Formats: sequence, C-alpha cells, structure tokens
Amino acid sequence: MYNICLLITRGEFLKKAQAAMEFILTYGWVLVSVLTIIGLLYYFGVMNPVIYVAEQCIASYPFNCLGKPFVNNSELNIMLANRGDYILFFDTNDIQLPVGCSAASLCIDSECLSSRTITVNMKTLLKINCTMDNKQILRYKFKAYVTNLASGLKEELNFYIVAKVKN
Repeated sequence: MYNICLLITRGEFLKKAQAAMEFILTYGWVLVSVLTIIGLLYYFGVMNPVIYVAEQCIASYPFNCLGKPFVNNSELNIMLANRGDYILFFDTNDIQLPVGCSAASLCIDSECLSSRTITVNMKTLLKINCTMDNKQILRYKFKAYVTNLASGLKEELNFYIVAKVKN
C-alpha cells in the first residue's frame, strides 16, 4: 500500500518549494513597487484627468466662439462674434438650455439683455446661469435659434462647450 505515483524525495521537494517562494517574493515586490508608484502619481495630481482637458467652444455658422468659455460655479460665459454677412436677431428665449441651466442673457459692454440685434462682426457675450454641482469638467451641447433679418427665417445654431469649472 505504498503510493507509487508520489516518489518525490525531501530534497527535490525543498528545491521546488524554494523556487516557488523566490518567484512569489520577486514578483510580489515588483507588484508592491508598481502600486506605490501609481499611488504617488495619483497623490501628486499627475493622473488627474482635469489637467488634460482641452477647453473648447464650437458654434455653428454664422457665429464663431472667441477664445475659451469661462465657467465659474454659477455661470457659463461664451464670447461670440457674428461672422456671417447678414444681421441677426438673437432672443435668449429661443435657446434650448442644457440641464441644470435656468436663464441666459446677451451682454455688450456690461449691458445685458434677453434679446439683441447682432450686426455683422459684432461681438457679444452669452451668459448662461447654471448650477454646476461640484463638477470639475463641463460638457454641454445645446441649440439656439436666431432670426435672419434679411430673410425673416429662423436658423438653428449648435453649440458644443467643454470647459473646466473655475471657483
């Protein structure tokens, strides 16, 4: 009643056990050091995705965004310019505001109104009141409608905003 299949001597067993322990310890230290390095990079902010966000504002014709959008805890500000060759009437009631936003206004020289006639090459600041709820990155896509005063027809504008929220 001897087990013939298991004829491993004590010396062979110890050699295999030692090799297995060395393998586990070597790769264990590598794993601990890699996790430590990842933890340090995260702690010092290198792995923070907010650092690498490309702020942008894209508006459809006839508007161009001038510069980056500015976002604080309660307001989204977009500087727009009419680059078309016709005069527009822009009413903020015709904006399909993003979720979490309540009101909008158009400002020229610190005078803010809910609607404006925007001439060719005229710059205006679009201010939208929004609650950010401690967001770090803002991504909005919304539509607005303007009236072309030359034809009397409404045109659809699309806006795409990606910005960092500044406190």
